[in-house]
Amino acid sequence: MKEGAKEEGKIEVALEMLREGLDLALIVKITGFTKDEILELQKNLNKD
Repeated sequence: MKEGAKEEGKIEVALEMLREGLDLALIVKITGFTKDEILELQKNLNKD
């Protein structure tokens, strides 16, 4: 698996967690993204 595909998969998981309303700290812990990265994803999610 290419690194880019792996990263895209993690992003999709993080987005699904955000949609389900999971705690930000839990998403950070599971995905390894920073809080700021998760907040950026959340901003993009709210645009849709």
